[in-house]
Amino acid sequence: MHFFSTFVASSVLAAAAVSAAPVILDDAGVLNFACLLEDLENSFYKLCTTKFNARDYTDAGFPGSTFEQFLLINDHENTHLQTLRSTIQSVFGNNKLNRECREGCTYKFPVNSAKDCVTIAGILEGVGTSAYDGAIRFVDNDDLKNAGAAIATVEGRHTSFLNILNKRFPIPDAFDTPLSARTIFTLAAGFVDKCNIDLKIEAFPSLSVDKADNLKVDDVVRAKFNQNLNNNQLNNLRCTFVFGLAQKSVRPDRTPSKNGNDVEVECKIPSDVAKFGEFVLFIADSDKTISVADDSPVVAGPALLGQERITVELVR
Repeated sequence: MHFFSTFVASSVLAAAAVSAAPVILDDAGVLNFACLLEDLENSFYKLCTTKFNARDYTDAGFPGSTFEQFLLINDHENTHLQTLRSTIQSVFGNNKLNRECREGCTYKFPVNSAKDCVTIAGILEGVGTSAYDGAIRFVDNDDLKNAGAAIATVEGRHTSFLNILNKRFPIPDAFDTPLSARTIFTLAAGFVDKCNIDLKIEAFPSLSVDKADNLKVDDVVRAKFNQNLNNNQLNNLRCTFVFGLAQKSVRPDRTPSKNGNDVEVECKIPSDVAKFGEFVLFIADSDKTISVADDSPVVAGPALLGQERITVELVR
Protein backbone atom coordinates (compact mmCIF):
# COMPACT_ATOMS: atom_id res chain seq x y z
CA MET A 1 0.00 0.00 0.00
CA HIS A 2 1.50 3.35 -0.99
CA PHE A 3 0.78 6.56 0.80
CA PHE A 4 1.23 10.07 2.02
CA SER A 5 -1.70 12.03 0.71
CA THR A 6 -5.37 12.22 1.64
CA PHE A 7 -7.91 13.13 -1.01
CA VAL A 8 -11.38 14.60 -0.67
CA ALA A 9 -14.13 12.67 -2.39
CA SER A 10 -15.59 14.69 -5.23
CA SER A 11 -19.17 15.90 -5.09
CA VAL A 12 -19.78 14.34 -8.52
CA LEU A 13 -19.20 10.84 -7.20
CA ALA A 14 -20.81 11.42 -3.82
CA ALA A 15 -23.99 12.61 -5.53
CA ALA A 16 -24.24 9.32 -7.40
CA ALA A 17 -24.24 7.29 -4.22
CA VAL A 18 -27.42 5.84 -2.76
CA SER A 19 -26.32 3.71 0.17
CA ALA A 20 -23.79 3.76 2.99
CA ALA A 21 -24.14 0.03 3.63
CA PRO A 22 -21.19 -2.32 3.07
CA VAL A 23 -20.67 -2.79 -0.67
CA ILE A 24 -20.89 -6.36 -1.95
CA LEU A 25 -20.21 -6.60 -5.68
CA ASP A 26 -21.00 -9.49 -8.02
CA ASP A 27 -18.53 -10.60 -10.68
CA ALA A 28 -19.65 -7.99 -13.20
CA GLY A 29 -19.61 -5.31 -10.51
CA VAL A 30 -16.03 -6.17 -9.52
CA LEU A 31 -14.88 -5.92 -13.13
CA ASN A 32 -16.67 -2.60 -13.65
CA PHE A 33 -15.09 -1.25 -10.48
CA ALA A 34 -11.65 -2.41 -11.63
CA CYS A 35 -12.36 -0.81 -15.01
CA LEU A 36 -12.90 2.58 -13.35
CA LEU A 37 -9.56 2.31 -11.53
CA GLU A 38 -7.71 1.22 -14.68
CA ASP A 39 -9.24 4.09 -16.65
CA LEU A 40 -8.01 6.48 -13.95
CA GLU A 41 -4.48 5.03 -14.04
CA ASN A 42 -4.40 4.93 -17.83
CA SER A 43 -5.45 8.60 -18.03
CA PHE A 44 -2.84 9.56 -15.45
CA TYR A 45 0.10 7.94 -17.22
CA LYS A 46 -1.07 9.31 -20.56
CA LEU A 47 -0.95 12.79 -19.02
CA CYS A 48 2.49 12.25 -17.50
CA THR A 49 3.98 10.98 -20.78
CA THR A 50 2.51 13.76 -22.93
CA LYS A 51 2.92 16.75 -20.62
CA PHE A 52 6.53 15.80 -19.75
CA ASN A 53 9.36 14.20 -21.71
CA ALA A 54 12.36 12.04 -20.81
CA ARG A 55 14.53 15.09 -20.08
CA ASP A 56 11.98 16.41 -17.56
CA TYR A 57 12.31 13.20 -15.53
CA THR A 58 16.10 13.13 -15.59
CA ASP A 59 16.25 16.84 -14.72
CA ALA A 60 14.04 16.02 -11.71
CA GLY A 61 16.70 13.55 -10.53
CA PHE A 62 15.18 10.28 -11.75
CA PRO A 63 17.00 7.55 -13.71
CA GLY A 64 17.25 7.91 -17.48
CA SER A 65 14.85 4.97 -18.00
CA THR A 66 12.00 6.53 -15.99
CA PHE A 67 10.13 8.01 -18.95
CA GLU A 68 10.41 4.74 -20.88
CA GLN A 69 9.11 2.86 -17.85
CA PHE A 70 6.17 5.25 -17.58
CA LEU A 71 5.34 4.57 -21.24
CA LEU A 72 5.46 0.83 -20.51
CA ILE A 73 3.23 1.16 -17.43
CA ASN A 74 0.79 3.25 -19.46
CA ASP A 75 0.63 0.42 -21.99
CA HIS A 76 0.02 -2.07 -19.15
CA GLU A 77 -2.86 0.00 -17.73
CA ASN A 78 -4.43 0.49 -21.16
CA THR A 79 -4.19 -3.27 -21.80
CA HIS A 80 -5.86 -3.95 -18.43
CA LEU A 81 -8.61 -1.46 -19.28
CA GLN A 82 -9.36 -2.87 -22.73
CA THR A 83 -9.27 -6.45 -21.40
CA LEU A 84 -11.74 -5.63 -18.64
CA ARG A 85 -14.12 -3.94 -21.09
CA SER A 86 -14.03 -6.84 -23.55
CA THR A 87 -14.35 -9.43 -20.77
CA ILE A 88 -17.46 -7.79 -19.32
CA GLN A 89 -19.03 -7.67 -22.78
CA SER A 90 -18.15 -11.25 -23.71
CA VAL A 91 -18.97 -12.89 -20.36
CA PHE A 92 -21.89 -10.79 -19.12
CA GLY A 93 -23.19 -8.88 -22.16
CA ASN A 94 -23.24 -5.20 -23.16
CA ASN A 95 -26.01 -4.42 -20.66
CA LYS A 96 -23.59 -5.19 -17.80
CA LEU A 97 -20.97 -2.72 -19.04
CA ASN A 98 -21.43 0.28 -16.74
CA ARG A 99 -21.19 3.83 -18.07
CA GLU A 100 -18.00 4.57 -16.12
CA CYS A 101 -16.34 1.58 -17.82
CA ARG A 102 -17.81 2.09 -21.30
CA GLU A 103 -17.36 5.87 -21.54
CA GLY A 104 -14.51 6.55 -19.13
CA CYS A 105 -14.28 9.65 -16.94
CA THR A 106 -12.44 12.96 -16.91
CA TYR A 107 -9.90 13.47 -14.14
CA LYS A 108 -8.14 16.24 -12.25
CA PHE A 109 -4.57 15.36 -11.34
CA PRO A 110 -2.55 17.93 -9.36
CA VAL A 111 0.46 17.53 -11.64
CA ASN A 112 2.83 20.44 -12.25
CA SER A 113 6.12 18.59 -12.68
CA ALA A 114 7.64 15.22 -13.47
CA LYS A 115 8.28 14.83 -9.74
CA ASP A 116 4.53 15.21 -9.10
CA CYS A 117 3.94 12.40 -11.59
CA VAL A 118 6.28 10.06 -9.74
CA THR A 119 4.77 10.91 -6.33
CA ILE A 120 1.15 10.46 -7.42
CA ALA A 121 1.95 7.35 -9.46
CA GLY A 122 3.21 5.72 -6.28
CA ILE A 123 -0.08 6.48 -4.56
CA LEU A 124 -2.23 5.24 -7.44
CA GLU A 125 -0.32 1.98 -7.86
CA GLY A 126 -0.48 1.20 -4.15
CA VAL A 127 -4.22 1.88 -4.09
CA GLY A 128 -4.65 -0.28 -7.19
CA THR A 129 -2.83 -3.20 -5.59
CA SER A 130 -4.97 -2.99 -2.46
CA ALA A 131 -8.11 -2.75 -4.61
CA TYR A 132 -7.41 -6.03 -6.43
CA ASP A 133 -6.36 -7.72 -3.18
CA GLY A 134 -9.65 -6.71 -1.59
CA ALA A 135 -11.98 -7.37 -4.53
CA ILE A 136 -10.82 -10.84 -5.51
CA ARG A 137 -12.73 -12.48 -2.64
CA PHE A 138 -16.03 -11.38 -4.24
CA VAL A 139 -15.31 -13.05 -7.60
CA ASP A 140 -17.00 -16.44 -8.07
CA ASN A 141 -15.77 -17.30 -11.57
CA ASP A 142 -12.39 -19.08 -11.33
CA ASP A 143 -11.15 -17.75 -14.68
CA LEU A 144 -11.91 -14.20 -13.58
CA LYS A 145 -10.12 -14.82 -10.29
CA ASN A 146 -7.02 -15.90 -12.20
CA ALA A 147 -7.20 -12.81 -14.40
CA GLY A 148 -7.61 -10.54 -11.37
CA ALA A 149 -4.65 -12.16 -9.61
CA ALA A 150 -2.53 -11.76 -12.76
CA ILE A 151 -3.30 -8.04 -12.86
CA ALA A 152 -2.77 -7.61 -9.10
CA THR A 153 0.79 -8.94 -9.25
CA VAL A 154 1.64 -6.52 -12.06
CA GLU A 155 0.19 -3.63 -10.04
CA GLY A 156 2.42 -4.78 -7.19
CA ARG A 157 5.46 -4.65 -9.47
CA HIS A 158 4.49 -1.13 -10.52
CA THR A 159 4.26 -0.19 -6.84
CA SER A 160 7.73 -1.55 -6.11
CA PHE A 161 9.20 0.39 -9.02
CA LEU A 162 7.53 3.61 -7.85
CA ASN A 163 8.69 2.97 -4.28
CA ILE A 164 12.26 2.97 -5.52
CA LEU A 165 11.75 6.19 -7.50
CA ASN A 166 10.27 7.76 -4.37
CA LYS A 167 13.30 6.53 -2.38
CA ARG A 168 11.33 3.99 -0.38
CA PHE A 169 11.90 0.31 0.18
CA PRO A 170 10.53 -1.50 -2.90
CA ILE A 171 8.89 -4.22 -0.75
CA PRO A 172 8.29 -2.59 2.64
CA ASP A 173 6.02 -5.21 4.19
CA ALA A 174 5.35 -8.96 4.21
CA PHE A 175 1.71 -8.36 3.23
CA ASP A 176 -0.09 -5.73 1.19
CA THR A 177 -3.28 -4.36 2.76
CA PRO A 178 -6.55 -5.47 1.09
CA LEU A 179 -9.11 -2.66 1.14
CA SER A 180 -12.86 -2.60 0.55
CA ALA A 181 -14.47 -1.19 -2.58
CA ARG A 182 -15.87 1.75 -0.64
CA THR A 183 -12.46 2.54 0.85
CA ILE A 184 -10.81 2.46 -2.58
CA PHE A 185 -13.65 4.54 -4.02
CA THR A 186 -13.02 7.16 -1.32
CA LEU A 187 -9.33 7.38 -2.25
CA ALA A 188 -9.94 7.47 -6.00
CA ALA A 189 -12.86 9.90 -5.96
CA GLY A 190 -10.73 12.95 -5.28
CA PHE A 191 -9.08 12.56 -8.68
CA VAL A 192 -12.37 12.41 -10.61
CA ASP A 193 -13.67 15.56 -12.27
CA LYS A 194 -16.72 14.35 -14.17
CA CYS A 195 -18.14 10.85 -14.50
CA ASN A 196 -21.40 9.02 -15.03
CA ILE A 197 -21.33 6.42 -12.29
CA ASP A 198 -23.55 3.33 -12.30
CA LEU A 199 -21.80 1.70 -9.33
CA LYS A 200 -23.82 2.29 -6.18
CA ILE A 201 -20.98 3.21 -3.85
CA GLU A 202 -20.76 6.13 -1.45
CA ALA A 203 -17.44 7.63 -0.43
CA PHE A 204 -16.62 7.82 3.28
CA PRO A 205 -16.03 11.28 4.77
CA SER A 206 -12.44 12.21 3.98
CA LEU A 207 -9.87 12.09 6.75
CA SER A 208 -6.97 14.55 6.85
CA VAL A 209 -3.95 14.17 9.12
CA ASP A 210 -1.33 16.64 10.32
CA LYS A 211 1.49 14.25 9.39
CA ALA A 212 1.40 11.18 7.18
CA ASP A 213 5.03 10.18 6.67
CA ASN A 214 8.13 9.53 8.78
CA LEU A 215 6.00 8.35 11.68
CA LYS A 216 7.01 5.98 14.46
CA VAL A 217 5.37 4.01 17.25
CA ASP A 218 3.83 6.24 19.97
CA ASP A 219 3.68 9.29 17.69
CA VAL A 220 0.33 11.07 17.93
CA VAL A 221 -1.49 11.69 14.64
CA ARG A 222 -4.09 14.45 14.63
CA ALA A 223 -6.91 13.42 12.34
CA LYS A 224 -9.77 15.66 11.19
CA PHE A 225 -13.02 15.00 9.36
CA ASN A 226 -16.46 16.54 8.91
CA GLN A 227 -19.53 14.73 10.22
CA ASN A 228 -22.53 15.52 12.39
CA LEU A 229 -21.93 13.46 15.56
CA ASN A 230 -23.65 13.67 18.92
CA ASN A 231 -21.67 13.50 22.17
CA ASN A 232 -22.30 9.78 22.62
CA GLN A 233 -21.03 9.01 19.13
CA LEU A 234 -18.06 11.27 19.73
CA ASN A 235 -17.11 9.45 22.93
CA ASN A 236 -17.33 6.03 21.23
CA LEU A 237 -14.90 6.87 18.43
CA ARG A 238 -11.91 4.60 17.91
CA CYS A 239 -8.72 4.87 15.88
CA THR A 240 -8.38 1.71 13.82
CA PHE A 241 -4.99 1.04 12.26
CA VAL A 242 -5.00 -1.54 9.45
CA PHE A 243 -1.70 -3.08 8.37
CA GLY A 244 -1.34 -6.03 6.03
CA LEU A 245 -3.83 -8.67 7.16
CA ALA A 246 -4.08 -7.36 10.73
CA GLN A 247 -5.48 -4.34 12.55
CA LYS A 248 -5.51 -2.67 15.93
CA SER A 249 -8.28 -0.51 17.37
CA VAL A 250 -7.30 1.99 20.07
CA ARG A 251 -9.05 4.70 22.01
CA PRO A 252 -8.16 8.25 21.02
CA ASP A 253 -5.25 9.74 22.96
CA ARG A 254 -7.64 12.30 24.38
CA THR A 255 -11.38 12.97 24.18
CA PRO A 256 -12.27 13.88 20.57
CA SER A 257 -13.29 17.49 20.05
CA LYS A 258 -15.65 19.13 17.61
CA ASN A 259 -16.45 22.58 16.30
CA GLY A 260 -19.78 22.40 14.54
CA ASN A 261 -19.41 19.33 12.34
CA ASP A 262 -15.62 19.51 12.27
CA VAL A 263 -14.25 16.68 14.40
CA GLU A 264 -10.65 16.25 15.57
CA VAL A 265 -9.28 12.98 16.95
CA GLU A 266 -5.78 12.33 18.28
CA CYS A 267 -4.53 8.81 17.57
CA LYS A 268 -1.37 7.33 19.08
CA ILE A 269 0.36 4.85 16.78
CA PRO A 270 0.33 1.42 18.51
CA SER A 271 3.35 -0.86 18.81
CA ASP A 272 1.51 -3.46 16.71
CA VAL A 273 2.49 -1.63 13.53
CA ALA A 274 6.20 -1.54 14.40
CA LYS A 275 7.20 -3.96 11.63
CA PHE A 276 5.07 -2.31 8.96
CA GLY A 277 6.39 0.51 6.84
CA GLU A 278 2.94 1.42 5.53
CA PHE A 279 -0.46 1.30 7.22
CA VAL A 280 -3.94 2.75 7.07
CA LEU A 281 -5.90 4.78 9.62
CA PHE A 282 -9.69 4.77 9.91
CA ILE A 283 -11.86 6.52 12.46
CA ALA A 284 -14.46 3.97 13.55
CA ASP A 285 -17.60 3.94 15.67
CA SER A 286 -16.40 0.95 17.75
CA ASP A 287 -13.57 -1.55 18.04
CA LYS A 288 -15.40 -3.93 15.71
CA THR A 289 -13.20 -5.40 12.96
CA ILE A 290 -13.13 -3.53 9.65
CA SER A 291 -12.94 -5.90 6.69
CA VAL A 292 -13.31 -5.82 2.91
CA ALA A 293 -16.68 -7.54 3.38
CA ASP A 294 -17.88 -5.31 6.22
CA ASP A 295 -16.58 -1.76 6.55
CA SER A 296 -19.71 -0.54 8.37
CA PRO A 297 -17.76 0.56 11.51
CA VAL A 298 -15.94 3.22 9.48
CA VAL A 299 -16.89 6.82 10.32
CA ALA A 300 -14.17 8.51 8.25
CA GLY A 301 -11.09 7.67 6.26
CA PRO A 302 -8.86 6.22 5.25
CA ALA A 303 -5.66 8.16 5.76
CA LEU A 304 -2.56 6.49 4.31
CA LEU A 305 0.41 6.58 6.65
CA GLY A 306 4.06 5.53 6.64
CA GLN A 307 6.78 5.00 9.22
CA GLU A 308 10.35 6.22 9.21
CA ARG A 309 12.30 4.12 6.74
CA ILE A 310 15.85 4.11 5.39
CA THR A 311 15.78 5.60 1.91
CA VAL A 312 16.84 3.57 -1.09
CA GLU A 313 19.51 4.96 -3.38
CA LEU A 314 18.44 5.08 -7.00
CA VAL A 315 20.24 2.80 -9.43
CA ARG A 316 20.97 4.76 -12.58
